[in-house]
Amino acid sequence: MTKLKLREDQLKKIRQLIRVGEDHTYQFLGFALNLETNQLHDKFHKDIIYNDWFVQTITLLLAHYSLVNDVAKKGKLVKFKDLSGGYAYERAFTQKGVDPIAQAFGNVTVELVETAKLFSGKQLNYWDMSVEILNWRE
Repeated sequence: MTKLKLREDQLKKIRQLIRVGEDHTYQFLGFALNLETNQLHDKFHKDIIYNDWFVQTITLLLAHYSLVNDVAKKGKLVKFKDLSGGYAYERAFTQKGVDPIAQAFGNVTVELVETAKLFSGKQLNYWDMSVEILNWRE
């Protein structure tokens, strides 16, 4: 269990952006952040103690997340390069995000769907196989 140093205004904004369960937790990337206590729980490695770099990185990511404005889904797929600033990072996104997932799962689509579910994801009906991760609004 690790305690993050998020300010109350940051926690309040995160609460506004997401649907928080009765246990006051925000589920993301295999972690659960209690928005009442700032306690971070690793859902896969229960007893791990993280170093300062990791705690600072997660805190920084969540602090930046708290600065975003809520935008409703439009029901339309958008290419990464079409996002604001995305053209500059599309190649890196593909190399670091898309390619490793494609290599890891290849034609094993059932495992991709089951893994997505571990991250509050679900299967979609685009192309041969697609999943949506961190679907906290539905």
